[in-house]
Amino acid sequence: MRPRIGIPAGRADGSADAAFRLGADYVLAIEAAGGLPVVLPAGEGTGRPEEALRGVDGLLLAGGGDIAPDLYGEAPHPQLGWVDPDRDRWELALARRALAAGLPVLGVCRGIQVLNVADGGTLYQDLPSQLPEALQHQQKAPRWHRSHPVRVEAESLLARLVGAGELAVNSFHHQAVREVAPGWRVSAAAPDGVVEAMERPDLPFALGIQFHAENLFTRDRRFLRIFEGLVEAAAARGRHAEAAVLAEVWRGEGVESLHRGHGAVVSAGGELLYELGEPAFASSMRSAAKPFQAMVVLESGAGDEFAISDLELAVIAGSHGGLRSQVALVEGLLGRLHLDRSALVCGPRPPLDAGARRELALAGESPSELHHTCSGKHAGMLAAALALGAPASGYAEADHPVQRRARRLLAEVAGVEEARLGAGVDGCGVPTWYLPLERMAYAYARLARPQELPEAHRASAARVARAMLTHPEMVAGPGEFDTALIQASEGRILSKTGAEGLLCLAIPERGWGMALKEEDGERRALYPAALALLEQLDLLGGRALRELERWRHPVLRDSRGKPLSEVRPVPRWTPSARSLEG
Repeated sequence: MRPRIGIPAGRADGSADAAFRLGADYVLAIEAAGGLPVVLPAGEGTGRPEEALRGVDGLLLAGGGDIAPDLYGEAPHPQLGWVDPDRDRWELALARRALAAGLPVLGVCRGIQVLNVADGGTLYQDLPSQLPEALQHQQKAPRWHRSHPVRVEAESLLARLVGAGELAVNSFHHQAVREVAPGWRVSAAAPDGVVEAMERPDLPFALGIQFHAENLFTRDRRFLRIFEGLVEAAAARGRHAEAAVLAEVWRGEGVESLHRGHGAVVSAGGELLYELGEPAFASSMRSAAKPFQAMVVLESGAGDEFAISDLELAVIAGSHGGLRSQVALVEGLLGRLHLDRSALVCGPRPPLDAGARRELALAGESPSELHHTCSGKHAGMLAAALALGAPASGYAEADHPVQRRARRLLAEVAGVEEARLGAGVDGCGVPTWYLPLERMAYAYARLARPQELPEAHRASAARVARAMLTHPEMVAGPGEFDTALIQASEGRILSKTGAEGLLCLAIPERGWGMALKEEDGERRALYPAALALLEQLDLLGGRALRELERWRHPVLRDSRGKPLSEVRPVPRWTPSARSLEG
């Protein structure tokens, strides 16, 4: 979901029947930056600022009329223009609340003045009379025309967005910042000394600009970067939105701890059906990206060239436990590539499966790269590299053709611009990407219903899903949740866990995808919550739930095996009915 940017608006002329006024270019700039504009009108019936800001991820204070001088302890100047007391009170309340909460905020023209007054600064009420040596700051030219330069200070937030040094801007104001509010620093000024930008370094994004970037961004992309900075900061803050309780941990007669998280159920048509906490919560996909990385292997031509079987494909798309049968499949594929385990950059790691670890120890063997839970994925990537005619060395680097294809495919399947994918490095050394949970759910819904994908991805998605559902023992292994859920559901639910408390599901019979994230990165509540949520949606019945009892109601025991506490899932879906496209 796009970050929601609140934009306050006042009445056009203060009369009771006047329309609310907001320049269209502010809305267009936020939309161009990837945000969703939300108008917050001022008036006698305006609600509390905390209620208004609870529904947005960032705040944009737009241009407009003068600010009443009594709000910063001065009498009205003879040249003071028209003021709107309702708008003043509303915007100052919003600004103070946003700054106190660390909400990303951008002020434009009047907006920079609101921010300054909100934090204790003062204004020139009329520049021509109070600063006679000032430039003309009310230009007689189109709004896109740039009438004077400003000097952007190095090492400032504004410099990171538009660059340091001289910047030509437009100018439409007769008021300006006079005494800068405590805690703020000037980051740009005009040749006459008038403050053209200021920011609060102690906050993630708190910026005021005196010029009208919303009128300039279509002609110079540097001005769009200002709005993109606001939207990006809002998106980052959205990752820390209020979470829902997934499970309670009971010890004796009381709740000892809580686990919180977020979730989303999305249809293959792109409709958010159910939500939990904040469905736009962004997380790295980690191993939950493996089915899509496996699609890249097939689309590279490696599936045909190296005769990759469905069993091998399930290991490539899964996180195996290091069982002998799983390791043999990886080793066999490497043999057909004329490579050995030294080509795998994941490094050696003991098997996840306890039985496989014991078997290896009894044989006097050391763990190798083949036993790493991600060795199947790595072998698949090597196969893709060779099929594409790319070098096998460096296949894990972000700029390698295999990784560039994986990034592009995931963006297309999730329905986002590739540039919006956050990047990181997985525990096995290859790139991983950040997506909102609702977009992960959408990707899994389309994996469940490949006909909803672009034609280029349909065959690979269908085959990956079939391999995982037909060979669940290769997706993880005995005693692992992914394998157990696929088996207990008799292939009706495809399950793939990712590190740091992430679970993604594809439900082919309904064309749904589900993503669930335990916010603390653990898994103690993840599986009980997932099963409770599946039960609420009538996707699992009694027999399947009985087979999954150890994950449904886990019991924590002491060193003698005596029960001490239990994990009780408590999440409830909230029905939704909106499109991911807004």
